[in-house]
Amino acid sequence: IPSLNLGKEGTFALDVGNELFSVGVDELLRPTLRDGVGTLIGEIPPLVKGFDNELYKHANQRYSDFCAALLSVGTYEVRRLELAMIESKRWQGDQFISLLASHPLLQSAVGGLVWCLEETKNEPRLVEFAADTEGGFCDLEGLPVAVPKDAIVGIPHPLNMEKSLSAWKEIFSQRKQRQPFPQLVRRFFRREDDVDQDLFGFQGANVPSTDLYALEVLPEWVKERGSSMGDNNDWKYDGYVTKFCRTFAAGRVELNVDQGGINHKKQKESKVQVLTFRFEGTLSRVEFSEVIRDVASTTTGVKLKLPKPVVHPIAPV
Repeated sequence: IPSLNLGKEGTFALDVGNELFSVGVDELLRPTLRDGVGTLIGEIPPLVKGFDNELYKHANQRYSDFCAALLSVGTYEVRRLELAMIESKRWQGDQFISLLASHPLLQSAVGGLVWCLEETKNEPRLVEFAADTEGGFCDLEGLPVAVPKDAIVGIPHPLNMEKSLSAWKEIFSQRKQRQPFPQLVRRFFRREDDVDQDLFGFQGANVPSTDLYALEVLPEWVKERGSSMGDNNDWKYDGYVTKFCRTFAAGRVELNVDQGGINHKKQKESKVQVLTFRFEGTLSRVEFSEVIRDVASTTTGVKLKLPKPVVHPIAPV
């Protein structure tokens, strides 16, 4: 993981002669720039009296190069952390500290997430924790959390933290703590809530073809394009997407488009597509939730079949 020349504290200085500017990254791994008194600013101020001309040019070039490099690296690393949550990736305690929590580039993103400490040899329990304001870690009660070298550390999915989710939301809200990707506010779907066993209404649903354009750009969904018989009785690629596939560790889902497929050129494209899902292997409850979330976030023509909230009668006074 590149550090992009950030120091141990996640920053580096730009010297323009009579003032030092501090460059770093925020929780979303976007560039930050602060002036000599720590005020967040959008760009290096124009050249003024007291600035060294050569230092000023060098500082501007270095900051520009940093922002350009961060644009691709930051996006990739944030998505990598998000996939680690979805795929239940785990790190040993010492790896978590050295590769993530202490990494110059990633430490800000780490501070924007809730983490979980799983079983260790001496303490077989699950502890959720987040970064505190002192540079350490604390649990929901604000008590310090140590991360042993042999611990197992991961990023909990909100589907697996329902008992503590509201409390963590409150803590992050009070701190005005942003997250590198939606974790605490992430929409999730329980398999047991799919009461009609039709994927919350998506199985066999009719959706506008244009809705599926958004699914096309999600990198985890591999697109399969159709072909047709040409004038010389040979098969040719026709550019229509007829199937989307997403593969997980122990399973795979196929989303078939059953009305000719979609094509951005809209040549003979049907206005409505029929969705058909096929599952292979076994998806975890988190993976199942993510499939529904992806489809729900890209389609507008389907009314989700969600369970009705339980209303408890009010006892007479």
